[in-house]
Amino acid sequence: RDGDLNCEMPAALVQKMRASSIMLGPLLAQKGRAVMPLPGGCSIGARPIDLHLKGLAKMGASIELSHGAVYASARKLRGCRIYLDFPSVGATENLVMAATLAEGETTIENAAREPEITNLVSALQTMGAHVAFKKDNAGIIQINGGEALHSAATTIIPDRIAACTYLLAGVITNGEVTVTDVIPQHFDSLLAKLEEADVAYERRESRVTVYPSRSKLKELSVKTMPYPGFPTDVQPRLMAALWLGRGTSW
Repeated sequence: RDGDLNCEMPAALVQKMRASSIMLGPLLAQKGRAVMPLPGGCSIGARPIDLHLKGLAKMGASIELSHGAVYASARKLRGCRIYLDFPSVGATENLVMAATLAEGETTIENAAREPEITNLVSALQTMGAHVAFKKDNAGIIQINGGEALHSAATTIIPDRIAACTYLLAGVITNGEVTVTDVIPQHFDSLLAKLEEADVAYERRESRVTVYPSRSKLKELSVKTMPYPGFPTDVQPRLMAALWLGRGTSW
């Protein structure tokens, strides 16, 4: 409920999880003001949230960075055209949610295309938001905002990174591992690399099984990219598996 919302996000929680940053947009849109300590929780180094802030500023928000926190305010967010320099998942999520309550139409170009974005759009649609992909989800999302949302039931998709982790654990231990209740097309990039490395696996509609290999993994060349490319979060697991393989992978 709007009356229960606090404009200031608790530092103790925000600094543990980088994903807390996606609360900034919806909180600002709902309350007209938001204070967010700079998020932590990422062990791979500094990861700025400039794309989040640029997009919100373009929608009419006043943004100030002071004493390790983001101070954002807006009497009313306004729809606009936003082009993301990089298809950031977090920035796309933040801006889509903010735009659902902004006045007028917002178009986000070069938006992220990860399955999680599709799942978020579906959830917002069930809540009454007018949001849709344009051109067959070619990185363009259009939102007609301004209307209040309502409660709804939605389904969260299976975690593709967790599925990849368990499958690669099977590869590393040279054992048989099956992941069930998954959507295999969400991690096609890993399955393609497993096939290239001569890993035996079976794929069905909602499950994948890897089998013990008779020989060492074949060397691979892997480049991480935004979806549908190979996910950055799976790269360390694959590197661990390839350490047990033959040849030189890069």
